[in-house]
Amino acid sequence: MEPATWGAIGALIGTVVGAAASIVTAFIATRHAASLQAADDQARRRDQGRAFQRETLLALQEALSDLLRLEARCHLEDRHAFRSTGIWGKNAVGESLSEENRLARRWAMILKERVEDDDLRVAIDGFCGQLTQVSLADSEAEAVTLFELNMRQATPMMEHIGRTLRAQYDH
Repeated sequence: MEPATWGAIGALIGTVVGAAASIVTAFIATRHAASLQAADDQARRRDQGRAFQRETLLALQEALSDLLRLEARCHLEDRHAFRSTGIWGKNAVGESLSEENRLARRWAMILKERVEDDDLRVAIDGFCGQLTQVSLADSEAEAVTLFELNMRQATPMMEHIGRTLRAQYDH
């Protein structure tokens, strides 16, 4: 073969190798960019999830505070009725108060289901169940005991929510 032919073959091989290297480089760069985008998307979803949990936990604290306040009003109304009639548990709280209480309980339960922390959801279920027991008590003494227990347990419940909330900022 003539040297010009070898030169043309060499140039062709150089072109093919250069094109292959260019294709491989573009592939690697595209794959790296896709990997970076996926990591960015994952971080954004994680941040959105934490923000949602923070908003939910803050709203849950408010909802439980409202529920506690309404349960206290119901308890006081029951005690006033008992003092008037001498009969415990036969008085129905007013329709307006009953509806406020129902809506507050509903909102607390909706928010509870949005909480990611399983232990906190279980604790809230138990706490809300205990709140209900006051109005189901068979005597004033039992109702007062349950009411006082609930008020003492309100602080640890709020602290549990607070710890869960603060954990959202640690990630």
